[in-house]
Amino acid sequence: MPEQITYYHDVLKISPFCHRVEIALLEAGASYTPHGFDIFNKPAWFAKVNPFSGKIPALTYGGPHVPPEEPSPLSFKLTESFVILEFLADLFPNASLLPPVSDPTARARVRFFIDAVARHVETPMFNIAKDVPGALEKMMEGLETFQALLPDPEAAGGEYAMGKVFTNADCAIAPILGTLQIAARTDVGRLKAEVAKKVEEMLAETKFDRLRRYQKALWERESVKKVLDLERIEGVWRARFARN
Repeated sequence: MPEQITYYHDVLKISPFCHRVEIALLEAGASYTPHGFDIFNKPAWFAKVNPFSGKIPALTYGGPHVPPEEPSPLSFKLTESFVILEFLADLFPNASLLPPVSDPTARARVRFFIDAVARHVETPMFNIAKDVPGALEKMMEGLETFQALLPDPEAAGGEYAMGKVFTNADCAIAPILGTLQIAARTDVGRLKAEVAKKVEEMLAETKFDRLRRYQKALWERESVKKVLDLERIEGVWRARFARN
């Protein structure tokens, strides 16, 4: 039986990086202690959990049961959302977050899918907010590339990235699509209003029909619905980031 798990996240629960880990934890049926804090005002004790970058999400695993603010030196500390997804897949093999080791091809497909998301969708999406030239075009090209990786639902037996089984690939992309959806339909956040409108219009094009079908399947997944409450997240965005 897995040992204690403490999951550290942003107290506002709006980080897509934390969302992907929380979705995986729910899919695994893991017993864990969540602990949120203000990432804009990090407490000194968090350096004992992540002394390298101070980023979230983070996990402690094993060691004695202690208050989250007093992480034990005996516990294993882990950061970076994609690495945590791999760890959870190994820790809870029955959750099928990764295909079994007997199917290395399928495991590689999941990892390739995640890499494609990170390189071609996630990175340019955040670059748009930084006004990096050409970032919007790269993100839309990335979404087309990502969409092309999605299997035919009828042939694969399901709507998810790997067909009928929900995996780490879906955990990885769902929060990014959620963040993009909120950014595109609102005038808050870091996207300029005219850019947000353009993204919304482009995503409505018929060439993204498969992507919308996939996204619908994600939004109907119980773990995703529980973590990605888009209405609540949008409300937090409006309260915190609305332009004056």
